Formats: sequence, C-alpha cells, structure tokens
Amino acid sequence: MPAAGRTRHPAAPAPVGDLSLYKAKRDFGRTAEPAEGGVAGTGLFVIQHHWARREHFDFRIEIDGVLVSFAVAKGPSLDPSIRRLAVRTEDHPIAYAEFEGTIPAGDYGGGTVLVWDRGVWAPMTDDPAAALRDGELKFVLLGSRIEGAFVLVRMNVERGRENWLLIKERDPYAERDGDELTARHPTSVLTGRTRAEIEAEAATHAAESKGRKPMASTDASARKDRKSPAVAAARTAAPVKTAPRRAATKAKSPEAATTRDKAATKTATKAPTSAATTASKPATKATRSPRKPPVAADTLAALARLTHADRVVFPAAGVTKGDVAAYYLGIADRILPHLAGRPVSFLRAPEGLAGETFFQRHPLPGMRKGLARVADPEGRHADYLAVETAEGLVTAAQFGVIEFHGWNARLPDLKAPDRMVFDFDPDEGLDFQAVKDAAFAIREVLTTVGLKSYPLASGGKGLHVVVPLDASQTVDDLGDFSGGVAKGLARAEPKRFVAVASKARRSGRIFIDWLRNRSYATAIVPWSLRARDSASAAVPLAWNELEKLKSANAFDLKAALARPDPWTDYFDLRQRIDPDALAFLKRSTRR
Repeated sequence: MPAAGRTRHPAAPAPVGDLSLYKAKRDFGRTAEPAEGGVAGTGLFVIQHHWARREHFDFRIEIDGVLVSFAVAKGPSLDPSIRRLAVRTEDHPIAYAEFEGTIPAGDYGGGTVLVWDRGVWAPMTDDPAAALRDGELKFVLLGSRIEGAFVLVRMNVERGRENWLLIKERDPYAERDGDELTARHPTSVLTGRTRAEIEAEAATHAAESKGRKPMASTDASARKDRKSPAVAAARTAAPVKTAPRRAATKAKSPEAATTRDKAATKTATKAPTSAATTASKPATKATRSPRKPPVAADTLAALARLTHADRVVFPAAGVTKGDVAAYYLGIADRILPHLAGRPVSFLRAPEGLAGETFFQRHPLPGMRKGLARVADPEGRHADYLAVETAEGLVTAAQFGVIEFHGWNARLPDLKAPDRMVFDFDPDEGLDFQAVKDAAFAIREVLTTVGLKSYPLASGGKGLHVVVPLDASQTVDDLGDFSGGVAKGLARAEPKRFVAVASKARRSGRIFIDWLRNRSYATAIVPWSLRARDSASAAVPLAWNELEKLKSANAFDLKAALARPDPWTDYFDLRQRIDPDALAFLKRSTRR
C-alpha cells in the first residue's frame, strides 16, 4: 500500500529491460557512451550529475540486467520533507555506470556527465520490477555520499512521460539540511575531477583526436591518472564498495581516500582466520555435511571491501556491520555445515535495528558471491537462496542480514528432511525454568523412541530441541510425528503446554511449535545471530549445560564466538523415526 498522503494514478508504465530506445537515441559513431555491456547482477546504483540542456541528476538502479533511470532536477535529498520530481527516462546498459565525460553538442543529452555517487542498492521487496510496475518501490542505498531508505512513488504518466517522486524515508540517515547534499560534493566520486576538469580534458582529447572516431578515454573507466588506490578499487569492484558517508564527506583528497582504504584493511585483519580451507559439498542422504567447511582465500578481502563497516547495527550493544561480518567469518566453520545445501530465509536490517527489519526468501541483484539459487521442489515459487561459502556469509552481511532461518531439508532432495525441530515458545512472563523443563520432557519422549536430540538456546526467549535424521523419511512423516508428540504432551499436561499457535490459548503456558516441520517452514540456524538488542546468538548446548542456563539469550556474539561446538557427533549420527511409533502417532492424531 502507498504511504499516507502519496497518491498514485493508473498508468501504463514502461517495461523494464528494453535498450532499443536507448540505442535509437544515440549515434555511437559520435558519442563515447556505451552501446551495451557491463556486469549484471551486482545490485548497482549510480547517480550522475548531468549538465545537458537542463542541469539535472540521473538516478539509475539496476533491475533485470539494465539501469532503470530517472532524471531528478535538483538531485536526491536527505530531507524527508522534500519530494523530488523524478522523470523516468529510457533504460541504460549496466556499462553506463562507468561513463564520465562529455556527450557531443547537438546529440541527445549533449553536455558533461560526472559520476556523483555510486554503490549498491537493496529493494525492500522480492520483486522490484513488479513494484516498479505497481508504482511504489522502497529501497535502501549504500553509497559514498548517500545512504539510507528511500521510496519512489509514481504520480502519473503524462504524454508518455512517467512522473515519479523520489522521497527520503525517515531513518537515522535523514537530515534536516539534506537538501544541500548535492552542493556539498562538486567532484566525481570515481576520479575526483570537477566539471571544469572533465571538460578541459575532453577538449584536449578532442583536439588530439580531430578527424578520428571519438575514443572512450574521456570515460571515467579509462582514466588512469588523478586516481588514488581507493578510487581505482572503487572503479573496478562489482559491486562498488564505498566508504561510510561520514568518512566520504570529510575525504576531499586522494590522500584521504587512501586513508579509508587502510582503515578497511585494518577492519579485515581483525577477523578470525582459523577456519578450514577444504571444499564443502552439499549433503546427500548417505553423507551429511562436513564439519570443516571452507573459508576461501579471498574471503578476508571481501570483508575488507565491506561498505559502511562502522554502521551501528545493534545500538544497545554497540555492534557494527563490520562486527557482524567478522562474527560470521569467525563462526564459519560451525555455521556452514548447518547451512550447506539448505534453502534459507534472511532476516535483514539494512539500517540496523533502529530501522526496518524484514524477511527475504528469494535472491536480489548483487546476491551472488558465495550464495546459490535453489529451485522450488514443487515449482510453485521463485528460486530460493542457499549459503555456500564463508564469502556468502560476508555477502549476506553486506546486505544487512542478521538472521539465517533454514529449511529442514537440504540438496539434493528437498523433500527428504534431515532434521526435526521442536520450538518452545513461552508466554510472556513465564519463568525460564519452565521452558527448560519442557525441553527435558521432549528429550525424554524422544529417547523413549530411540532418537537422540540436541538443545539449542534460541537467542530469543525460548529453546529449540533439534533431532538430526538420515533423510529417509518425508515431510509428512515429520509433521505427523512432531505434531503427535506436541499434541500428546498438551493433552497430558494442558496447564503447561499448548500445541496450537494461538496467543489467547497460550496464556501461562508454553507453545510447543511443531509447525516448523512442515513444507517451506524454517527454523533458526545454529550459530545465527538474532535481531535482539543484546546481539545474542542461537547457540548449541550440551544437555548438562542446559540445567544451569539462566536464559535463552545468554550468549552474545563474543561469547558465542569463544565457545567450542558441543554437538560433536551431530553430523555423524544416523537415525530415523521408529516406524511403529510413527504409525501409532498418525493413528492417534487422526482420531
């Protein structure tokens, strides 16, 4: 739904992905603008200051392999009270994000182009192209000069022209004087050049090249002088990794940019490096995931390229985005075996806990390195995500991921679960001892039917009991068994337990959530952080540890990182639900 006070009108918006209009408007024998090209799928955005017939800023975001483009007269503002008219123009090729130079006078868009800002963007929806068609697209920008949440709202389509509003959302990056943002930065974020310098160099090049076809040396991607190492790295990276806005605002020289590079390198060297380097393979029914997954040789470099590493994600705990990435890299040898080949949902907080948090199940542009697409086994939904390597953990952190929630099955057979989860969710105010007693009660039931189980401090207010399986039974089998156990306990002790997801019926009791064992359901992955003020983690426990545990969120990320893994035989265990017990519970639950 559109935000209050924002009116959208029915329209026939332009489709995304067609470059024919872009090419028809240009003579590539005259202009150095690229006809096509660029690396798609990096989640790129770029803002180019354009002195054409009318001075304006071109705002471009990558969607479906092109740069969807808008002309914004005064450029973006960080002031939420300012609504900028953004006229949608033709889609541009990805390679246009590298273009900085001059377009010949008389040509379409003739004038000077300066790359004012560039970085990565993240839509707050699984399908940004559909949101664009519907007329409202919310997203987060992570650039050198601009960051935070924005919204594009279509007003109308008038004589073939799509008129939109670009509005800053209220978040920690909003500024009352944000309308002066573009005036603060007159230089290129890539080359450090001013408009005058770009035009002077273009004139010199034109004189040298008189009579020959224009060359792309006025393009920022071809410039080799005037660049600090930081600028050169920014140009060649995909997506571009940029420094936090505070640092970028103060950095007015190549020397300052180099200082930012050194700071990023220092951040990387703080990351733990003890994980193994052997290759990880998805588990099969015969072989469970290895206990020592890889940390690729270039993963530390990926951490060094993390943008906005000093952004505070957990304000109460003082934990930054860089801390989150370093935690996941340090815990990689413990969390990756639980993630390998397993579709996951992300809980993201691109602006930290002070901003919006939301779940994401499907890939976004730029979610590539160390991540994989997983097809829906039923063919009903878009591809899901899986984390393959430690670099994938850093990629997730780059996109503001805090929590990982995994399916109960993993590749190659997503219809054959290899774990079963009981989640104990207590009513508010219920003593934690009651939750521990419930976990021990489930353990006793499981032991009776020959199943070994493992306790997990959820990092929230409850506990999980996890049962590893040999992937020889179906999702329906797990649902029948876990549902039968939960409902049986609720019938036996109705004052302690409830087996239905009803807040009203949960009063003073514990909900035994067995529904996590159904198709498409997820449960928190062991060692995942939780989006809680204390930056707590979901930590595996030994049963004797549980007896002394004071709360389910007793371990913050530092304590979790320092712990050994008590589930030493988890991935070696081969067990399945006893057929007689399963048959009995099926009969009892269907009476």
